[in-house]
Amino acid sequence: MTRLKFFLPWFVLLPAALPAMAASGRFAINPDKVAGAMAGIGMQVSPAQLTMLSDAVATTVDPELRVQSMQRWPGNKVVVRVECASQEQCLPFFVSVRLGNAAAPNPIAMANSTISTEPIPRNTPTIAVRAGSPATLYIEGDHIHIRVAVKCLQSGAIGQTVRAEGPDRQQTYTAQVESAGVLKGRL
Repeated sequence: MTRLKFFLPWFVLLPAALPAMAASGRFAINPDKVAGAMAGIGMQVSPAQLTMLSDAVATTVDPELRVQSMQRWPGNKVVVRVECASQEQCLPFFVSVRLGNAAAPNPIAMANSTISTEPIPRNTPTIAVRAGSPATLYIEGDHIHIRVAVKCLQSGAIGQTVRAEGPDRQQTYTAQVESAGVLKGRL
C-alpha cells in the first residue's frame, strides 16, 4: 500500500486577507504621528478623527512630518497632504480629517499651508497630471522601490489610472495618480 503525499502551495495556506505590512527597512507612519504634525500648525485633532487614505511608510522610525496643504471636503471633512521634512524619508500622502465639533482650521495659523474653502464638485475631478507633462513614477514591489522620471501620455485626477512613458520612450507604464506630478505603480 503506497501512501500518497501531496502538498498545497504556500499561498493556499495563507488567510484570505492579510494586513498590509511595510517592506523591510520601511516603517509605517501612524495617525498619532500625523496628529502631532497637525498640532504643529495649530490644528488640534485626535488620531481617532484621522483616516489614512493610503498606507504611508518611511525609511526612518520617527520621520519629521509637515502639513503641505489642506482642502475642505463636503461632509465637514478636510483632506490634508502630509510629507516628510526630508523627501528621501517618505512619499507625500493624504489623510482625511473629520472635524466634528472641532473648530475649522485657522488659515492664519497655517502660514506654510493652503486651504481652499470652495467645495470640490464631485463630477468634475481636478486634473493632477496632464498629457505631455513630466512626472515622477514610484514603482514598489515586495522588496524594491524604484523612482523613474516619466512623461504622462494621458491626463488624470488623483486616484485615476493613466499611462506614461519612460525617458527613452521604449517602456510604457500604467500607474495611479497620487498627487500633482506623482504616479505610483506596483510590480
